[in-house]
Amino acid sequence: MGKIADLFQHTYGIRVTRSACAQAVLRGRQTTAARHEEIQEHIRQAEHLTPDETGWRVGGKPVWLHGWVAGDGATCFTIDPRRGADVLEEIIGIGCPAT
Repeated sequence: MGKIADLFQHTYGIRVTRSACAQAVLRGRQTTAARHEEIQEHIRQAEHLTPDETGWRVGGKPVWLHGWVAGDGATCFTIDPRRGADVLEEIIGIGCPAT
């Protein structure tokens, strides 16, 4: 949150606290949660998916940005410290799309 506050200060001259950034992120999550669930369900039903992942470190620990793009352009992302099939199963499920 400190990096976000620094970005706003140095880029836009707007002073915000770390806690204000955290509150904004939480509020954004609350208002977009239902739409995210809709996108996940759409991804689960997609006939074709293109996956991608990229990793970086937060506090010295690895995290991964997992992304999936459906044939119609719908895109779903998640950030998780795991890189294995558990994340894949949680987001898109296992097996063929439901008919």
